Amino acid sequence: MKHLNLDRRQRWLMIGGGTLAAALLLCVWLFGWGCGSINAIDFSADEVDHVRLSCAQLYNQGGAVVKDPEEIQALIDSANAFQDTGSNVKNIFRYGVFAGGSMLHEYAFFLSNGDEFIVTFSSNEGEQPVSDMKLTYWVTLPNGERRTGGTCRGSLEVFYALHKKYLPY
Repeated sequence: MKHLNLDRRQRWLMIGGGTLAAALLLCVWLFGWGCGSINAIDFSADEVDHVRLSCAQLYNQGGAVVKDPEEIQALIDSANAFQDTGSNVKNIFRYGVFAGGSMLHEYAFFLSNGDEFIVTFSSNEGEQPVSDMKLTYWVTLPNGERRTGGTCRGSLEVFYALHKKYLPY
């Protein structure tokens, strides 16, 4: 087996290159660089019976039930379009370990086969424009397993418009 005989400059270049690659991978994981959309929902409106929309801030107004397939597809498309902004770990440095006061936005999809699939978006920041929100998200699968997604950024305009349209009164 041959051993590489590297001079001092070459060793430093290899160490520097490795460090740079590790830093880049850390930033991809932490900040979601180049990750694209979250695509958390892998079914279409054709498989959904109805969707219940609820928001912690709007509980006194109740939940809204959406049954129109075109509007359900708009909800799916808008949720999937959120841009992945990386790991939730960075929020520990921003809000602390025991951050509270989150505002939850829940999409509960009741599928035609009887399963329930829930996507929850959580905002730890106060006043944000609905058209550009920084959120954490997680998915609750039909078997009850909860999968943490990380952080994302996008618009909840479709959520709020349909919630308002389908309030029970």
